[in-house]
Amino acid sequence: MVRECDVRKFYGRMRDAVSAAAASPLLIFPSASDADSLCALKIITHVLSSDSIRYAVYPVSSFHEINDRVIVLHTPEDEDQPTLDLSEDIDVLALANASDLNSDDELDENPDSDVDSENQFVHQRITDLRIAFEDEPRLMLLREWNLFDSMLCSSYIATKLKTWSDNGLKKLMLLLARMGFPLVECQKKFQYMSMEVKQRLKSELIRFLPEYGLTDLYYRSFLRMHGYSSKVSAADVVYGVTALLESFVEGEESSAAEQFWVAYSALSSNNLNQLKKGMQNAIELQRAILRQGSLAITKTGFIRSGRKFRWVKLEDPVDTKCLGHPQALTKFCFFLMDALKERAQR
Repeated sequence: MVRECDVRKFYGRMRDAVSAAAASPLLIFPSASDADSLCALKIITHVLSSDSIRYAVYPVSSFHEINDRVIVLHTPEDEDQPTLDLSEDIDVLALANASDLNSDDELDENPDSDVDSENQFVHQRITDLRIAFEDEPRLMLLREWNLFDSMLCSSYIATKLKTWSDNGLKKLMLLLARMGFPLVECQKKFQYMSMEVKQRLKSELIRFLPEYGLTDLYYRSFLRMHGYSSKVSAADVVYGVTALLESFVEGEESSAAEQFWVAYSALSSNNLNQLKKGMQNAIELQRAILRQGSLAITKTGFIRSGRKFRWVKLEDPVDTKCLGHPQALTKFCFFLMDALKERAQR
């Protein structure tokens, strides 16, 4: 097996192989629990469809599930067959160019892209969707929440201020008061906050947060805008689709594969309600992380130490059900690590 580093070469060889076996579709086995796999599949299937390549997608949670779909045989010839590791970065531009796509949906640097707006006008394809490049605060799902709860529960701020404690809660409320934001306004859903508070938010956060050790609040990101009605950041989408991916319950009707397709549909701009449902699930997950994380830190003996690792036993049945998934547990563990590191530094 060979890992191809050149996307163009890989795609060309794959297209030739599929053409030589036209009776059989290209089989794709994305990970059923990974947001990167979900987004990569969205890109790849679009390219394959544009090239009229037949494919079949089977979300899997383990290699064993691949064997349930196909019989895997290994021969010496397999050493020369191309494979693409989706855990590596994908050059989307190279992939689009390799498939000879010149549509305005691709990130292709050619003269056609210079007349994109004119093309939309002439062919009556103008929409209210657009992508913007802006600074994004590390305040989880702020647009779907409210400022107070987002600051209270976001791991970056919560671990620094210890917002689960009375002293930390007082620090947060004092911080909001120093910035001149009324508590009533901060507890309103973000879209209903006063425009004055929204306009001053970034400058005031940059002004006061460094005093609390919060020096890296903003980072560069993308926003998908639906006219003037809603804005969705790349981080919002990741939170939403990851929560949807991990919304299944073993032993019940839903499965990891079914939730994969639910999350996949949420990537569409026409299915914003499904994405918002995932965001609400992510908010509930973050509340559970804060509850269990604060309990583990403040309760003596809750965190046990072994010779080479530490472990925590989650006993709350409601929160355990919410946290009992790989990505959720990973977030919970990072929360504990950051909180314990901050406590050790004080």
